[in-house]
Amino acid sequence: MSEAIPTPPTTLEDALQAARALLSSEDKVLMQTRSLEDAIASLYLTLGYQLRCALSLWSDAADPLILDMAKKMPECPPLEADSASRALIRALWHEFHNH
Repeated sequence: MSEAIPTPPTTLEDALQAARALLSSEDKVLMQTRSLEDAIASLYLTLGYQLRCALSLWSDAADPLILDMAKKMPECPPLEADSASRALIRALWHEFHNH
């Protein structure tokens, strides 16, 4: 299980930087080889859980991050911890497929 970052990120960019550090080699391969929907479904219980814990997405400390994500990702506005972790996985997947 990932330990919470002492000061949770407040921006999407900072959250993605922290999320990249959590990716295992297997996660990276999955991101590169699966469709977006498959990647989210496959990683939600593992990487998604790590993100929810490490970024304190279940706490009020995540409110600034969730607001920033909603502004920058209007196609999938995260409203709470579960949707925020899915949105971060989605953003990571797009990074792999746009570089």
